[in-house]
Amino acid sequence: MTIQISGTKGHGIAEVSLNQRLNVSSRAASRAYYVSRDDGTCYTWTSSWSADTGKEVFYLKNTSKTLLLLIDEIVVSSVLTGLFEVFTTTDTAAGTTVTGKSTNVTRRIAADATALGNAEVTGVTPAIADRIYLARTAATGRAVIDVKDELILGQDDAIVVRYTGSTGIQDVQITGFFEHEDA
Repeated sequence: MTIQISGTKGHGIAEVSLNQRLNVSSRAASRAYYVSRDDGTCYTWTSSWSADTGKEVFYLKNTSKTLLLLIDEIVVSSVLTGLFEVFTTTDTAAGTTVTGKSTNVTRRIAADATALGNAEVTGVTPAIADRIYLARTAATGRAVIDVKDELILGQDDAIVVRYTGSTGIQDVQITGFFEHEDA
């Protein structure tokens, strides 16, 4: 017996095996991939700056009135050995604007977020109690803070990245995507 299955995007025929099981195949990819492909609202924010020790080097705030910003990963690297700490913050930050780049280049949808980097981020004084992630890097090394969409920023929620170590180039890349709360 063959059953026709159709949807708004799909088509095909499903088969039921002799032991009455539906034979199917699937493809698994990250949520970020599907949001990028289907909605065009997955972004990367990048910053590179020669920072002194103990400086805030990146700030990201969700300014969407209707969508959550889910952070997929934070990648940090340093010319010299360093410690990168990620904090939640409610402070009002100032600095150089960083434009989020859509990972779906064909959609060109602007990110509904405020990002600051490529220079010192000021106006933010994170407290140890608000630290949620940290990573150490060796000289010329990098660390991936793979938060797997677990870091969720609601409307006006923000994070800040602080660098502690020797003065030198620090790189921060944050990948995240927007979704409705019930998705």
